[in-house]
Amino acid sequence: MKLPIDAHLPSILDALKKHNALIVKASPGSGKTTRIPPYLLKNNLTNKEIWVLVPKRLAAKMAALRVAEEYGEDVGQTIGYQFRHEAQNSKATRLLFLTEGLFIRKLMTNPTLSQVGLVILDEFHERHLDSDLALSLLVHLQKTKRPDLKLALLSATLDAEGLKTYLNNPPVVEVNVPVHPVRFEYLPFPSRERLEKLVYQAILDLTAKNETGHILVFLPGLADIRRCEEALLPFEKNNFSILGLHGDFSKEEQERIFKKSDKTKIILATNIAESSLTIDGVATVIDSGLHKQMSVSPWNGASLLQTKSVSKASAIQRAGRAGRTGPGTCRRLYTQSDFEGRIPFEAPELRRTDLAGAFLNIFNMGLHPLKDLSWFEMPPEIAATQAMLLLAMLGAIENDKITSLGKEMAALPLHPRLAKLVLQARDAGLREEGALLAAMISEDDFPYPNIEDCLHSKNKSAAVRKTEEQILNLIKSTTPKKKIKLAQCLLAAFPDRVAQRKKREKGFDLVFCTGGSGQMPEKAITETAEFYVVLEAIEKKNKGKSLTTDIVCYCPIDVNWLMDLKSPLLTDETIDTWDTTRKRVLEKSLLKYGELILDESSGEPHNKTEALRVLLRERSDLDLKNFEDPWKFTEEYALKTNNEALKEQIYRIVTAKKFKEGWSLDLPALFNQAISQKELEGLDLAQNLFYLLDPSLQSFLEKNFPTSLKLPSGRNAQIHYENNQSPWVSSRLQDFFGLKEGPKLMNGQVPLLFHLLAPNYRPVQVTSDLASFWKNTYPEVRKELSRRYPRHKWPENPS
Repeated sequence: MKLPIDAHLPSILDALKKHNALIVKASPGSGKTTRIPPYLLKNNLTNKEIWVLVPKRLAAKMAALRVAEEYGEDVGQTIGYQFRHEAQNSKATRLLFLTEGLFIRKLMTNPTLSQVGLVILDEFHERHLDSDLALSLLVHLQKTKRPDLKLALLSATLDAEGLKTYLNNPPVVEVNVPVHPVRFEYLPFPSRERLEKLVYQAILDLTAKNETGHILVFLPGLADIRRCEEALLPFEKNNFSILGLHGDFSKEEQERIFKKSDKTKIILATNIAESSLTIDGVATVIDSGLHKQMSVSPWNGASLLQTKSVSKASAIQRAGRAGRTGPGTCRRLYTQSDFEGRIPFEAPELRRTDLAGAFLNIFNMGLHPLKDLSWFEMPPEIAATQAMLLLAMLGAIENDKITSLGKEMAALPLHPRLAKLVLQARDAGLREEGALLAAMISEDDFPYPNIEDCLHSKNKSAAVRKTEEQILNLIKSTTPKKKIKLAQCLLAAFPDRVAQRKKREKGFDLVFCTGGSGQMPEKAITETAEFYVVLEAIEKKNKGKSLTTDIVCYCPIDVNWLMDLKSPLLTDETIDTWDTTRKRVLEKSLLKYGELILDESSGEPHNKTEALRVLLRERSDLDLKNFEDPWKFTEEYALKTNNEALKEQIYRIVTAKKFKEGWSLDLPALFNQAISQKELEGLDLAQNLFYLLDPSLQSFLEKNFPTSLKLPSGRNAQIHYENNQSPWVSSRLQDFFGLKEGPKLMNGQVPLLFHLLAPNYRPVQVTSDLASFWKNTYPEVRKELSRRYPRHKWPENPS
């Protein structure tokens, strides 16, 4: 059967002979997955193997089966497939279909891919984390040890321009398959009906219109497929065949999908049918608008499949399946406004998942994930930092190099946390218990809040039992190295999930070592431990739209175990704090685990500067940012506390600084090492400030900027110093009689300002030129004041 891609095969072969990279952008149904690899094999592009990386297990398997059939062989000979727990390949296999995750593990054991000549990344637009990692590692390999290695990217929709730049401008082959018009139907309004009922009604409507062709129903997951199979059983009486398509189905169930049939097929499939597999004869698509999206639990590293709405791009691609062979119909089980409001494309998994596992694999290859690899899209900075911190905390890396423990962890197809758990349990002689615990965490299956109750439960789910068996096959028994409890193994794997008990009105909460807190379930009211490891928690919005955290599963631990951990979270910290009762600063020595305080003691502060900061922060509202500028800080302190003497002294020195250098100030000494409110209140800061100066500066101040001026009347008048103003003296007019002109400071360079007061101490004149005042202003002032104050002397010549 001719397929649209066939005409382009010679140009694809020619391009790959001349270049080490190629991009093929071809519509779904073009035949790119099943025609390009065998054509390149038959035409001897390379004398080595060709590997095709496919995102999904079922797609890899079905593609291999189709190619082997067209090749005229049974699968497992020249054409093979391989993914975790299943393989059909042999020494004769030269074209291998495999999942991206398995490819990463193969690359760790054979870093140069010595037996491979071409690697094809199929459906790269799906942008799984393993896809991005595989591409980055392959490009690095091409630039270093394997410049002969060829690389091809196949996809229906992808960022061709971005990839061209990244791959140094390779050739691009585009294949567009003509699509027939598709008629769209939507729900008139959002429905709360169960999905299987909506699917049943949609098919009932379509059959009433005598729609021809097979029907492809897109559903989120296996459970939805099973429920729809049961709901649609009545249609089997009317010449319909109900078929499910899922990676967990048997080979026979899967092959029925692609066999010719006189009956109308109702194919219940997940998003695998969007692009990876083409099913002939489909004329109608029913789209739930949902899919299962893989993510990783931020709490325990477990893989989570969450049901979410598909993007616009995915919805359009699903609808396109109805217009492959002729005009078709797409019934969307949601409203048109819902469709219009959806995100345009799915965000790459790289932006929304835990990177610790991927980074560990990269380290295991002798590379640094951020320094050595050139990514198509760099991992988000926050996620990358978190991954590096976690690996260091688990002991998998040290000084940006993988440790021997890290190599053991990387050899296991588990999240680094779970790998650490099962290895610790094995070394403690708890291999079976560790495998069971890791299986429960991996499957996110916790029948009870307390993990110890979960372990003793006899009702283990089939998924937990299966995963437990797989883990046991990976972990071989060894002689125990140290005798510790299973809970200690759990702590070693989750050192950043420690929490401490905190009382509340009813029951208690747990405060996390990394900050924040969570509410314990009501069943936990009988728990007596003070410290726990939290294995699962759920964040949710309450009615006030604020986030709360509900703890789902936990494990009590002994606080002494934290002391034995070689964790960067365990720190000794010394801080100065304010004792509100004694009104003084105390130095607290804290043994902390993250944000949790395990032990504390208090005594006299050793760091006088920090103690002073605490004292002044409590006793004033000063901006302590200015603490590094002692003069500015002291000025602000004088202003805030209305300390006039200190203020005068500061501005006296500020005035003197203009004429001499070398002024310095030691703040703790100024405050006489005060650590209490009583000591602070008893300080003469103005005097302290003067005596802290170098003796030469004291002499300079006393000589050139005195604090008082002796007037002819015999009175010592204070010289006032203010910011950005001339120094000034204030006294009654009679006190200045006999002074021909005003004295100046600093050898005549700084004039004094005189505030001349009447007998009632009200200002008469402010001047710095006393001689001019006596001559020009005093006669008029004398006339007025002599009438008002006749008992005072008013000489005609006051000088």
